[in-house]
Amino acid sequence: MSEASATLPFALLQRIARRLGAGPAMGALPTERCWRGLLFEAAGVPCVVAAERITEVAYQPVAVRLPGAPAWLPGLVQLRGALIPLIDLQALAGGAPGEEPARQPLLRLRQGRDQLCLRVDSVSGFGAFDTPGPHASVPPAGLAGILAGVVGEADEQRWVVDGDRLFRLRPQPVQAD
Repeated sequence: MSEASATLPFALLQRIARRLGAGPAMGALPTERCWRGLLFEAAGVPCVVAAERITEVAYQPVAVRLPGAPAWLPGLVQLRGALIPLIDLQALAGGAPGEEPARQPLLRLRQGRDQLCLRVDSVSGFGAFDTPGPHASVPPAGLAGILAGVVGEADEQRWVVDGDRLFRLRPQPVQAD
């Protein structure tokens, strides 16, 4: 058996794994995919965030409201003993805040010692992706400031949510009348 034919099944399995979005197995040959992300939808928009940012996917506990906070910052949630700011991506995109908080998934993200939670519509799994590229269409208005391009094939593109930009979001001070 030649060396080329011996690696053929392995190469075929790698192509199938790439097509399905699976990352390289331990000891596998390097692929053109360079990062893994968690796939989700927010405000009806298909998105992905780097997997290393995610520490937990949970269903939303009750949020403690913050007086005077914008609709996209509905409050703080308590997870595993920590009070964490909650960002509602649907409200950030300009839509109405999530209607059924107990049924909406919540993504817990970490950057160093900082944490935040995202309220999203649904979570669909993990995928492996190339470097994000530009997109021909315009991103949803309220989300443009946290997006870093798109990944995926033309028929299944997803907006890349930039973790650094998320952690820089700051509510504008409320002006007293």
